Amino acid sequence: MTEGIGWIVDAEVSGDFDSIDRTRLREVLRQRVKDGRSMRLIGKWLRAGVMEEGVLTHPETGVPQGGVVSPV
Repeated sequence: MTEGIGWIVDAEVSGDFDSIDRTRLREVLRQRVKDGRSMRLIGKWLRAGVMEEGVLTHPETGVPQGGVVSPV
């Protein structure tokens, strides 16, 4: 409040997680994460299915929004 900021921008990116290239995501993470166990766990999270209205699906692309790996 004392910094002189006069406005705040709030935005939501919809559909962005749906189009993430998983191969490219793994390549970028591999540069930062040197632990093989963590990389395997992230891979499992990326392959995990999504249950919507009682139906389990396994999307081929993207990261489900709200999934455990979506903050990555």
